[in-house]
Amino acid sequence: MKPIYFLGALIVLAFYWMLDLYASFLLNITIAFLLVIATSSLHRLMLRTLRHDIVASVGSTLTLMMLFFAPIVYLIITLAVHITHIKLATIQEDIAKVAVVLETQLPSSLEVVRPYLEELTTHDAIAGYAEYALDMLTTLGAKSATFMMDVLFILAFYFMLLLYGRKIGQYFLDIIPFHPGQTQGLFLSASTTMSIVFYSILATAILEGALFAVVAYAYGFDALLFGILYGFASLVPIVGGALLWVPLALYQIAHGDTASAIVIAVYSIVMISIIADTFVKPLIIKYINIAFVKSKVAPNELLIFFAILAGLSTFGFWGMILGPAITTFFISLLNLYKEIVHTTVKSENDPDRSL
Repeated sequence: MKPIYFLGALIVLAFYWMLDLYASFLLNITIAFLLVIATSSLHRLMLRTLRHDIVASVGSTLTLMMLFFAPIVYLIITLAVHITHIKLATIQEDIAKVAVVLETQLPSSLEVVRPYLEELTTHDAIAGYAEYALDMLTTLGAKSATFMMDVLFILAFYFMLLLYGRKIGQYFLDIIPFHPGQTQGLFLSASTTMSIVFYSILATAILEGALFAVVAYAYGFDALLFGILYGFASLVPIVGGALLWVPLALYQIAHGDTASAIVIAVYSIVMISIIADTFVKPLIIKYINIAFVKSKVAPNELLIFFAILAGLSTFGFWGMILGPAITTFFISLLNLYKEIVHTTVKSENDPDRSL
């Protein structure tokens, strides 16, 4: 047996053991690796500013923690505290009040939907809605501890990958059987798209969350909590912030404040969904692209939309990172394959180069 075959068998066996050993951390390591790729421009800025690998890695990790993970942790802790004070009877009572208002104030032009509305607002149906809502909140509270542990591990792996990333990257650059320019092009393509997606996610969440926090504060709600909630809701494709402002408007209706419900709905639709999301957000993303990513290549927005949608439906919360990453990597591989085939065919058809 040739030594290279024996070594290859040992590497495969060791790789299997490594996968088995770190199986429970694979998702965390993958997410940390993808975040390193997405924030590579931020880390380069840190390195130029701080001029020290460890300090720059700490700075990048703290920045990611404050912008991305700190709001999540605050949200989980706050919701966990509020869940302990929520009662099933209170939820049923609020839903019943909303049902009464909808039935009594239903316009004559919508009388055709009254039978369906009455069917959806029976006592048993309302009890089912309330029980389902309470179950969701309880499940969220139960999984919060696991999620926070995942966050800590992701930050730890993120820091280590930043610190030793160049050495790891150079090793794979040496052993991958591609031209170094092709490998770097593959990384650059994935990094560019993921950076734009990641910064777009942050820009959307911060901008729209801050705007909704204003109207939440105006009506006496926890502005920080509702701002963070709206920020994450805005990332959900199709429905977006309606996941938050619709229940909040219905809550105001249940407590007899129909005017504030209308203001919340109109403000959310006009100010956030139309003005901020349609006109302001593209300008912010364009600035981010110029200032941080510095790429003239804009990813296909429709493709990214479906990638996030597929990622969320398959992987849950982390799918908004995994979906675009998997899609981008696949497309980058296809482009690399096309380049290799084109180069090979050109070389075969060029007799001077073949000599």
